[in-house]
Amino acid sequence: MEKKTIVSRFFVRFNKKKGFFCPINSNNRTQCLGNSKGRRYESMSSFAREYLNKYYLLSNRKLLKILQNKNYSIPLWLSDK
Repeated sequence: MEKKTIVSRFFVRFNKKKGFFCPINSNNRTQCLGNSKGRRYESMSSFAREYLNKYYLLSNRKLLKILQNKNYSIPLWLSDK
């Protein structure tokens, strides 16, 4: 059975000016948040990343099972859990 892939390029597009992804509307134009929204953040500390990985471990495992059962490809951030 062939893997189903979620093609994100149909839903979001990277906005270089803002520095993050914005959703694409029905007119094929990006619909970003206003100028006061969205921020650049410092890199996450290894302590914080480890804490969040542990905190979401069970939820991520459930999500992984759902994606596997529905035969979707597994995102990289989830494949190492």
